Amino acid sequence: HDTDGITQFYKERLLITDPAIIVSVLKCVISNNLPGRNDLCMCGSNLKFKRCHQNSCDFLKGLNTKVLIPDLLYFTKIKEGQI
Repeated sequence: HDTDGITQFYKERLLITDPAIIVSVLKCVISNNLPGRNDLCMCGSNLKFKRCHQNSCDFLKGLNTKVLIPDLLYFTKIKEGQI
């Protein structure tokens, strides 16, 4: 996929459009530092993780970090205005 496909994948999978929040989610998934089921979700929704992004993060954890790390770098560049 090109960069439009990467952006579309994460926006549809996570239901998030803010690149800063996507970066936060990817960092948590890559470092395996996810909130507990009953903790607040890292997206800032004030919902428990289990009711918000746990399923999406579980899916992303199943992907190879060789895919996730370049995606993290891509969204970091968007967040910082480099793209």
